[in-house]
Amino acid sequence: YQRGDNHVHAELTKRGPLLSRCGGGRARDDGGRGGGAPGENVFWVRGGGRRPPPLSSSVLPGITRESVIKLAQDLGIPFVEQAIPREMLYVADEVFFSGTAADYGKQMLGGIRAYFRLHGDTFAGRRIEVIVRDTTGPNPEIARRLAQELVTRDKVDFLAGFGFTPSALAAAPVATAAKTPMVVMNAASSVVTERSPYIVRFSMTLPQVSAPMAIWAAKHGIRTVYTLVADYAPGIDAEKAFKAAFIAAGGRIVDSVRTPLRNPEFAPYVQRIKDAKPQAVFIFVPSGAQSVAFMKAFEERGLARAGIQVIGTGDLTDDDVLQSMGEPVLGIVTSHHYSAAHDSAENRAFV
Repeated sequence: YQRGDNHVHAELTKRGPLLSRCGGGRARDDGGRGGGAPGENVFWVRGGGRRPPPLSSSVLPGITRESVIKLAQDLGIPFVEQAIPREMLYVADEVFFSGTAADYGKQMLGGIRAYFRLHGDTFAGRRIEVIVRDTTGPNPEIARRLAQELVTRDKVDFLAGFGFTPSALAAAPVATAAKTPMVVMNAASSVVTERSPYIVRFSMTLPQVSAPMAIWAAKHGIRTVYTLVADYAPGIDAEKAFKAAFIAAGGRIVDSVRTPLRNPEFAPYVQRIKDAKPQAVFIFVPSGAQSVAFMKAFEERGLARAGIQVIGTGDLTDDDVLQSMGEPVLGIVTSHHYSAAHDSAENRAFV
């Protein structure tokens, strides 16, 4: 779509389609070959092998891309970087895109479909139609535009979803202006429901799961903690709630760090934690690729061998990524509002 430095390229690929009121853009390099997209990496599949474009094709070296490549290598799936002309996309066995926010959308849609399967999709004589739109991650500009289109063009009765706080905050004024109920299914910053009288949240807030972790840590003899959180509203909420509860219980915060929401490189942060020698490190990062990336850095830097306990919110050990993180997660303690392992008749039916 545009040419130039990869980071500038990614921003232009996001903003260009927004100005043209298009659904999204795909990047191309100087030779017209396909690269990635804002918040997404592309993988071309043919004959059993996976072929991502090389970094030279205007691709950012994100966590998700590295995680998919590592998983394929571990599973013995052939993986070769290859420039992808546009015509190759038409003859692929499969083309898939991956991004750090994909899991949230899949879980929300899965929950809706599971409810319809159990209870049907018709209520009071009216069939419920679900219209799906993709914000491609924590992109407030896209969320605002899509919410506006759903309200004015599609005439929806409800807005629902919202995996990330920035997207929910961007859509809130649209819901207020249109007097359209807005159902937040994930975005966990405590401020979200204050931004519109039409918002209701069916999930939780980060303070609700962070403070109990602090109390647990203090009760189990942990006296010094280093905190690491993603640098956006939910991360700041988690950090503040954990600190307040831990200090009130007699603990001491050794230091704190906030990491970028997009494409963080955890190794230097993890090394700083190791050098500080706390008894534990409290973590909040969005579930998915960032969880995998943090645990990879944790293992490589030898924090477990240094006797540093990992505690955090359940985002770190989300059910969708837990198995892919392997043995390094053994011994981690997290607190959350839900787990697929919850032993109840309702959960067994859902899972």
